[in-house]
Amino acid sequence: CNPTAGSQNYPPYIDETQYPDTGDFIAVVGNEPSATLAHSLAEVMGRAVPALSVEKLVVPGRGDEFREVTLSDHFPFWEKSIPAVMVTDTAFLRNPNYHQPSDTIDTLDIDFIGQVTKGICKFLESYLGTTQNN
Repeated sequence: CNPTAGSQNYPPYIDETQYPDTGDFIAVVGNEPSATLAHSLAEVMGRAVPALSVEKLVVPGRGDEFREVTLSDHFPFWEKSIPAVMVTDTAFLRNPNYHQPSDTIDTLDIDFIGQVTKGICKFLESYLGTTQNN
């Protein structure tokens, strides 16, 4: 988490005017088949943890042509048309330590991680409550 102005970078296909220039948010990324899931998760996370800035991005189609949003474990699901989302701090687009020897626990914002975890847990509670009642 980096609240410094200009700390957040974006891939060229993102309209930077629509997103913060500070790296102090969590992003929920989905593709078209996952749009409902992405919107629901972002909404519940933001409502459950008001101090947490939650941004969402839904890329067109399956997302194949947007390299940066295919670089995680959700993408094999997208390839099989199974709805999935990526919850990300945007990794190398904001954190110069990402996957470097300097990527150590002392460079992480533990409070931010806790807020993100709480938001995801609240979503899962809500989602499981909804599906179990149907």
